[in-house]
Amino acid sequence: MRRRPLLLLPLGAALPARAAPRVPLAVGEHGGHRHWLPLFALLAQALGIEWDLRPMPWPRAQSFAEQGGGLMFGLAHTPARAQRFVFSQPAALVHTWALVRAGEGAALAAPQSLRERTVCMARASSYPDTLRAQGIAVGQWLESDQGDPGALRMVRARRCDAALVTLPGRQPERVRRLLLEVGMPIEGLELLPRHLGDTALHFVTGVESRWRSLLAQLDQALTRERRHIEQLGL
Repeated sequence: MRRRPLLLLPLGAALPARAAPRVPLAVGEHGGHRHWLPLFALLAQALGIEWDLRPMPWPRAQSFAEQGGGLMFGLAHTPARAQRFVFSQPAALVHTWALVRAGEGAALAAPQSLRERTVCMARASSYPDTLRAQGIAVGQWLESDQGDPGALRMVRARRCDAALVTLPGRQPERVRRLLLEVGMPIEGLELLPRHLGDTALHFVTGVESRWRSLLAQLDQALTRERRHIEQLGL
């Protein structure tokens, strides 16, 4: 039998770098995930991985993670979701804001005014749980199949009185700027002056997903890197 020659590297030559594992990460499709890219980069470095970002509609992103396709970022914890997902520890804090038609802000400024109003939201959102936890009642909910941008269009079309969005900013001016940055201009709309509640965002995967072990490592990285995450100022 003919023996194959051994391939030897020259003395002192570096071994080829081993590629970092690529981890599928589902995010919302409307550009809001760009705000979190510094967080993703910090965690990828801490874990020695590369994220394979998968922007997709919010309901599809949840199905993707639940079925074990990878991880998802941006989900709030609710009792119903806890039956379907494994959650990381909180990775970020965001705030729920309401937008109404221009000129109607004064009549809707008090959260209690939503009790007899119709409020639009992106399909598969957790806003009812968020507002219920704050003691805020809503007369009727309508869901948008086209995410937050669709909910804003529904307000303009007078299908509902207000639409809810979730963003990191605590000040209205920053929220307006972030909406523009993610491609959601608010011409013809008015942002109510106070946010309606705070929500912790998590990384998640399905309860039977093969990515559960990575989620445990992610928790360790979030704890270890907490000071650096805070310094990102997100």
